[in-house]
Amino acid sequence: MKTKNEFGIFADKTEVLQKVEVGLLVAFPNDEDCKKHLEWYKVKWEEEYGKIN
Repeated sequence: MKTKNEFGIFADKTEVLQKVEVGLLVAFPNDEDCKKHLEWYKVKWEEEYGKIN
């Protein structure tokens, strides 16, 4: 499902989460830290744009 983001660009939710995860893996090599930040981002995304399937 495509959703319009804050910049007015349509993006696939899964694609966005995958890109965020790659960035988090670089920033937080520890798996637990990366997972915690990704889950936080997913919650914020769902609050803004709706549930991710």
